[in-house]
Amino acid sequence: MFISGQASTEGNETEEKLVEQTLRLSIRNREEDRDRISELPNGVLLHIMEFMKAEDAVKTCVLSKRWENLWKGLATLKLYSWRSSVPNYNKFLSRRDGYISLLNLDILIRNFSELKLLNNIMDYAVLHNVQHMKAFLYVPYKFHLVFPSIIFSCPSLTLHHLRNSCRGPIWKLPKSLQLPALKSLYLDCVCFTASDDNNCAEPFSSCVLLNSLVLIECSLHEAC
Repeated sequence: MFISGQASTEGNETEEKLVEQTLRLSIRNREEDRDRISELPNGVLLHIMEFMKAEDAVKTCVLSKRWENLWKGLATLKLYSWRSSVPNYNKFLSRRDGYISLLNLDILIRNFSELKLLNNIMDYAVLHNVQHMKAFLYVPYKFHLVFPSIIFSCPSLTLHHLRNSCRGPIWKLPKSLQLPALKSLYLDCVCFTASDDNNCAEPFSSCVLLNSLVLIECSLHEAC
């Protein structure tokens, strides 16, 4: 009887150990299967998404219920176009949370057909108090084109970089840049507009805070 009791006790202990090991393994598996990224605070997730192109940020909405509307709170937008098709930027901007100011706007346009989107994008940027804007326009056609003037009267803009390909359009600028908060300006392949009969331009007279200015292949002539 003693041997049988001892064997029974050892059997119970072995069973308890197996149950304990199984529970530990189950907990460990659940820990490994946890979506730890989705558990991060919204601010951290939005910061990660700021490094994505806008169209990729929107795609995160299918990950889970948590991600469904998260992208709408982005304060940094990267509107990049690398394909032949024209992205539906208007639809994207209309669904973004309009109560959130736009801190950074990066634009890359490679197709002539996308230039018509610039007006809507600039209107949206100014309306949402954009602070930093960088635009690189890689359109391989040489012609004069008026850049949307509304961005040059944006009271919140502190940094503005406008770059162009050497074979692309020459952007016409208004006579005066009404940018009271502007601190950094980078212009590449733009055409200044003369403000008087002497063909002189004073585009920066209203930029009282400007402390960094880079001009590359800019021009001034009567054709502007």
